[in-house]
Amino acid sequence: MKKIILFLTVLLVLLFVGKIESHSFMKCVDWDFGSNSCAAYPRNYRFYEQQGDGFLFQRGKFTKPYPTELGQSCGPAQRRSSSITNLYSSKHPMGNFQAGQKICPQWPARNHATALRAGTVSFYLSPKMTSDAPADPSQDVFFQHSIHSSPFGNCTKYYENTNNATCTACFDLPMDISPGLYILQFFWEFNPKEYYLTCADILISSGSGYHYHEPQRPSREEYPQRPSREELQREERQRDQEEQAKRRKRQNDEYLEIQREKERQQMQRDIERKAAAEEARKHKSTIFQYIMRDGQLERDFSSASWGPYSKKEVEYYETRPILGNVLFFKCATGSNCLSSKGKRTLNINILGFREIVSNTQVNLLTKGEKIPLSISLEPYIDSSFIDDGDSYNTIRVPLERFFRNEFYAITLSGYDDSNSDIIRVVSISLSN
Repeated sequence: MKKIILFLTVLLVLLFVGKIESHSFMKCVDWDFGSNSCAAYPRNYRFYEQQGDGFLFQRGKFTKPYPTELGQSCGPAQRRSSSITNLYSSKHPMGNFQAGQKICPQWPARNHATALRAGTVSFYLSPKMTSDAPADPSQDVFFQHSIHSSPFGNCTKYYENTNNATCTACFDLPMDISPGLYILQFFWEFNPKEYYLTCADILISSGSGYHYHEPQRPSREEYPQRPSREELQREERQRDQEEQAKRRKRQNDEYLEIQREKERQQMQRDIERKAAAEEARKHKSTIFQYIMRDGQLERDFSSASWGPYSKKEVEYYETRPILGNVLFFKCATGSNCLSSKGKRTLNINILGFREIVSNTQVNLLTKGEKIPLSISLEPYIDSSFIDDGDSYNTIRVPLERFFRNEFYAITLSGYDDSNSDIIRVVSISLSN
């Protein structure tokens, strides 16, 4: 029940304030200021347009909610495919540059441009790759090839839109690099040991992105005159005045940010109180029969799950919904102990990508039944939202779909071997 309350709370917060609390990611590999458009994109950028911030950067994040090894250099959402060109399209092309060429990656400010802890953004380049390489290099390998770093808050018109203001870093690719396929990595450490990154494949050809020309030395008559003492003093006073104005503006901005943060915190506390009160009100009028809650089976049930990807964790049961992996929870008595009398809905709460949950099936089995009825979860996903890298999915299946009144067990399984990620089942219940 604690998980359900948390799901509703976070959903209301997201509906109210949108995505202003999101963290950042590389949204463009090279911005063309001449055409005012993006000339090259990160991997799988088409999914960003479909699912928003969460798909690209949150799944490349190493910490919350479940820590992963720092050795992973690109998150699951940007996982390398058998043909690297499948990760790009004519609308979102891969970068094609020359050695020594200047590129200008961009990222959204996400309300952190003036935060002291925002620090710097680093760019790393992998060793030369092949298009059919089975995996990306580890993060330790990327750390050995740093090519640029820039202050995170190098953003334009930040105070007009603190969330979506564009930040940019322009730098030259290495001049002495050999032609081939490489991975450019955007790497940002926002808090200690909290990392955000984006990967982009780029082709680098031989040649130079620019040429150096020896400037013509001016004649003695063309040398500028040395400024007078009065001019130097006037310039120094002007610089002092500009610095004081910047300091006053910075102090005022910091004060306004503190006030906005206090207002956001108060707003969140109000929303949490309302959500808790609403949940308590609903719970009084709703009757639940739990099979599992907060990852713990009720005492009337036991697990007979099987498959190498089906196992019990502390706060959930997890499985990879492919053939040969099944979550199987049955009545401990060996007979039917679930009844649809007075109940209308099967409720399941799952953490995982929505597309993986959509490819999952559920069965409610009756003792002695020989031909079970498999029902896809896809039409019954009631809500799905992203928080800290996971999609929270609430599934509500009408019990009348199972054409039975009493049941012995429930199973969750899949049939599509292309499902590349796991789902985490937090709670299962019947309710009116």
